[in-house]
Amino acid sequence: MPTEEAKAGAHPTGRFRVDPSPSAGAIVDRPVDRSLTDLIVESYEGERDEAGRFTGPAVVAFAGGHKYRGSFLDGMMHGDGTYTWCDGVTYTGTFALNKVGRLAVYALV
Repeated sequence: MPTEEAKAGAHPTGRFRVDPSPSAGAIVDRPVDRSLTDLIVESYEGERDEAGRFTGPAVVAFAGGHKYRGSFLDGMMHGDGTYTWCDGVTYTGTFALNKVGRLAVYALV
């Protein structure tokens, strides 16, 4: 449940959900992988756009030990990146609005 500050549009700190809704009007016809949008962010190193969404190259640590190093657009993983699950499996390839691309390399580290 969002806090009153989050409902008012304040930028959350600490643990929060990656929420594509601020730009939902721009992506209404594009599929979004809900399993990637529902991740809880524990730390984020990167830039934010004027709306406070993640943008550009960044490094993110998610709850459960998952990690992402790559590009963001409108608060979503978009462009080239590497997603590492807590069990060591990695996906390296292209993301499109939090959805993994078709051509990629999966590996067990």
